[in-house]
Amino acid sequence: MESAHTRTTAMLLILSALVALPGIAIAGNAVTGGAIYIKGGSVQVQDKAQVFSNPARSLIDVDLNTMSSRVLNVGWELRLRQGWAVGTEYLAYDNRFTPQGSTLLGTAETRAVMVTGKKYFLTDDRLRPYIGGGIGSGFTYVSNTRAGGIVDDNNFHFLLHALLGMEWRIENLSILLEVRTLQYGVAHNKADYDPSSTSVLLGAGFNW
Repeated sequence: MESAHTRTTAMLLILSALVALPGIAIAGNAVTGGAIYIKGGSVQVQDKAQVFSNPARSLIDVDLNTMSSRVLNVGWELRLRQGWAVGTEYLAYDNRFTPQGSTLLGTAETRAVMVTGKKYFLTDDRLRPYIGGGIGSGFTYVSNTRAGGIVDDNNFHFLLHALLGMEWRIENLSILLEVRTLQYGVAHNKADYDPSSTSVLLGAGFNW
């Protein structure tokens, strides 16, 4: 619908984070290290019954498979003093859907870019619990046109997210287990896909 505006806004968010976060940390003389990580896992979208639209803006009731596929989470962060960290990350997940009364299977794609702040506890131990959260932007695309359907729409929304996790540190490597919730700013009176979700993610990281 507004694909050019969506791409521009998402890119500005990424660039702003990449420029601002290191400057903030260095200005406070607080950088103690950093990390990059990659995770996969299970994402469950909260609402099964949703309303999508086609290019003519007709409303179409759909049944959504709430368990996502092709889940990918990658990111980086700066580690600061007293267990604080700040960084950016990318999360992608897909869900299948069918319009009610139809067998024309479609895919609802979600791509999110987020700025994340974290607080690590027990930073001298191998097992380090952490909490965090932040803001971001999400781009969604829903379509079943490849199967001969008429659903075809894309949207952009801001989001809030919160997380609770555990890091197992082994020298410069980490094993990460995390529970996360995402809430998208989708108005209930609009025919936009709402990918608000809860996820369990497992992955690995490299620390310096």
